[in-house]
Amino acid sequence: MLDERTLVVSVSQSGETVDVLEAMQVAHLGGALQVTICNTEGAQTTRVADGTVLTRAGLERGVASTKCFTTAAVALYALALRLGQLRGTVAAEEVALRIAELSRLPDAAARALAEGPACRRMAEEFVGAQHMLFLGRGLAFPAAMEGADDQVLEIGSNRSQSAHVPFCVPQLRRFDDGQTYSPPHIQ
Repeated sequence: MLDERTLVVSVSQSGETVDVLEAMQVAHLGGALQVTICNTEGAQTTRVADGTVLTRAGLERGVASTKCFTTAAVALYALALRLGQLRGTVAAEEVALRIAELSRLPDAAARALAEGPACRRMAEEFVGAQHMLFLGRGLAFPAAMEGADDQVLEIGSNRSQSAHVPFCVPQLRRFDDGQTYSPPHIQ
């Protein structure tokens, strides 16, 4: 399955995560070209990959780093747009339109941050909840999984400082196709 015509894109906040590095080794042995999206300049993933996209999100303060997730998602989106353009499947005008939309993200983030007091009030309402359901479809699906995975499971159980520790969660059933989804790091 892996050969010199395969592009493997790894995403790592720290660039030192063992499971990502192991997958990169498998890709290397298969002859695949590798690009890593990483927040940490000089990290191991950046030394192993053929190409690097640095997100430059700043120092991570815990495993559940929203800024690192967001910058990695933007980098993946921009990379996909560029690859689509190079392959002739996405027109230059479409790329320009999507990049213009991305340029509005800082203002959107500022507006969301201004809602902090309302979010705190909502969090106080739900702090005792034993169950939460994160829904996302299409491009929102990864954000929903990030919310369920990091925000609730790690922060909610006071594990935000135990970087890269696997933990167990129940499998999640996707309602759109009935497939069962388990994040790849679940053991």
